[in-house]
Amino acid sequence: MSLLGSRPLLNEQIQNVERTRLAERNADFQKNRLLITQVVSVQIPLFIFLSIFCAFYINNKLFKPLKRLLKNTEKLEKGEIPDRIEKCDTNEIGYLLRRFHRMSNIIYRRTNKLSFLVSHDHLTGVLNRTELDRQLKFAISASSKNNKMAVIFIDINQFKQLNDQYGHVIGDKVLVEAAKRITGAVRADDDVYRYGGDEFIIVAHHLRKLSYIDAMIKHLLDKFNSPFEVEQHNLKVTLSIGIAVSPDHTTDHTQLLKFADQAMYEAKQSQLHTYKIFQGIEGDN
Repeated sequence: MSLLGSRPLLNEQIQNVERTRLAERNADFQKNRLLITQVVSVQIPLFIFLSIFCAFYINNKLFKPLKRLLKNTEKLEKGEIPDRIEKCDTNEIGYLLRRFHRMSNIIYRRTNKLSFLVSHDHLTGVLNRTELDRQLKFAISASSKNNKMAVIFIDINQFKQLNDQYGHVIGDKVLVEAAKRITGAVRADDDVYRYGGDEFIIVAHHLRKLSYIDAMIKHLLDKFNSPFEVEQHNLKVTLSIGIAVSPDHTTDHTQLLKFADQAMYEAKQSQLHTYKIFQGIEGDN
């Protein structure tokens, strides 16, 4: 009878122990849950911070240098001088930037040199006739009644006799000095070409009236009043000059050159050291 009465008491004790254990486990779970929540709440901002830092670092160390490389490549393709790289890292990207900058500068200088050699006369340094037709077409297209352009055709008188008498070395030096004096007589926006042999062409822009050419040509002729001093020789060099104007005479570049050439021969036949404006079509003085 006493054994049977002790069983409910034993079961109650067992249940109390189980409840106690369950409460302890629940408390441990709540404690661990709070700890996990705290850890996660710290890790998320840290992860965001690290992500931003990595993005900034990668952009600064990789993408920015690559953008600079692309920008300089585009400039190089356009014939522009690449941007100077003031500061580079010492890592592989920095080394690549420095090498590329050095290479692009070499390419730029060599390209400019080749372009200069292609477009300029090797003896006198003025423009050669390579781009003359294209530049004439452009200048003619921009000309108008109040914004004329002129082709000034220049021939050095008796240059063949001078060349035969003194030799090609003296003749070349006369051409070089003539180019210098012609270039020194024109405005900054006018172009000087060596057309061939002893012939030069000035393409004069932005002329309001034909009468404006007179002062320009007189200034040019004055430049040749003093003799050329070449290797102890005092040489008198004179010019014959012909002028044709667009749009007054023609708007065709081939015809404009032809008219200037004809006017130059008229000047040569009249007297030494003078100029003629093409008269085949009446101009506006």
